[in-house]
Amino acid sequence: MSRILIIDDDLAIRSMLADWLSEKYETDTAEDGYKGLEKLKERVFDLVISDINMPGINGFETIRRVRAEHPGVKTALITDYDVDTYIKMALEEDITNIIVKTSPFNVEELFWTVDNLIDQSRVFGLSNYLGEGSGLAEDRIRSSRQMDEV
Repeated sequence: MSRILIIDDDLAIRSMLADWLSEKYETDTAEDGYKGLEKLKERVFDLVISDINMPGINGFETIRRVRAEHPGVKTALITDYDVDTYIKMALEEDITNIIVKTSPFNVEELFWTVDNLIDQSRVFGLSNYLGEGSGLAEDRIRSSRQMDEV
């Protein structure tokens, strides 16, 4: 079973995420980046989800340290602030996964993101994003002339 570490200074959010994700994954929580990094020294996690705005070290710095000290661990940020504010910073840090704390919270999107991070074989390929029976057709194009035909 994959292990997920949830780092968030809001107890209600930490508990809610851990409760939902524990249906499918082993979860642990930490109230700030420093405590999260300590837990990573004690055990192995497959994914770290960190809030962006926290006292002490923010989510970007937490993820930076996780990647430096534990390079195999997958990472995602979570925030209830306007994601557009963080897009430039996320791109600079090569962070492509930001989960938004919406109201009501989109649990389906949370699981979709987490499942794809844990099992990255599901991330690539159009068939992973289409529903069953959508009639996806595949063609292999070997030349520009073939493109017009297809």
